[in-house]
Amino acid sequence: MNQTGIQKYLQTLTQALEKTKEIENQWQTKLAFVIQEATAGSTVEDIRHYDDVHEVFGHGVVLLERLCNQIEKAKTPLKVNALNRRMFTNYCRYIDDCEELHAVIHHNLGRIDVAQLKAINHQREEHLQTSLATFTLIKEKLGGD
Repeated sequence: MNQTGIQKYLQTLTQALEKTKEIENQWQTKLAFVIQEATAGSTVEDIRHYDDVHEVFGHGVVLLERLCNQIEKAKTPLKVNALNRRMFTNYCRYIDDCEELHAVIHHNLGRIDVAQLKAINHQREEHLQTSLATFTLIKEKLGGD
């Protein structure tokens, strides 16, 4: 793969992961709110009344899935194939965790299990961090900034 192809690949990944960080910041803010509300005894029904919670989580999942497609379609330089697979696998797990979190918040009935929310979120954060760390290795291997 030529240098232009490598740069395009790195650019695609960089843009996708920067956008992911933006989405993640919104998720963390709303998740802190949901955990606070659930800890105070609010039910899923109470929390559903906050439209922005649904928007952040619902639209967040859709955007992450689009970013996932962009990453999947990026032409991977052969020398980072294995790293790219690891990064992509963890990114997909991260999105699965996001969907699970969204389901717990929006499709549950009654009380939200705060411990369950925190456990899913911890797993989600680990998958994202592994994905970002692997991306850093990819950049180093390809000589990116």
